[in-house]
Amino acid sequence: MHRRALIAAIALTLALAACGKKEEAPPPEAKAPASETPAAPPPAAPAAETAANPLVAAGEAKFRTVCAVCHGQRAEGMGNYPRLAGLTSDEIRSKLLDYRAGKQMGPLTAIMAATAKDLSDEDIEALAAYIPTIGR
Repeated sequence: MHRRALIAAIALTLALAACGKKEEAPPPEAKAPASETPAAPPPAAPAAETAANPLVAAGEAKFRTVCAVCHGQRAEGMGNYPRLAGLTSDEIRSKLLDYRAGKQMGPLTAIMAATAKDLSDEDIEALAAYIPTIGR
């Protein structure tokens, strides 16, 4: 008798769970820290600069899809992820190449090495062209 009651309780729980509307939270890596308000997208590079330099436009697209999740839409850093705004093209390029080469750079090396490993030379050049334009 206890077995039937247990099975009925499990079935009822599953049925109720399936009927209720469940809102799932975004994955933890996509959440902004509680103290940070949702940021507007970073101001795009000046239109004339983007039109004149398709590399900047490619860097903006790559930044939004790869980098902004951890470093923030305005590259100001989030949580443990450092600020990128204010770095020069040479600094961006150098860091990404070092991460891609597997050089130990600090506590987040494993995450950045995995990310940089998937970046082509063109992606790195595009990011190095775009990131210094954020906020100009």
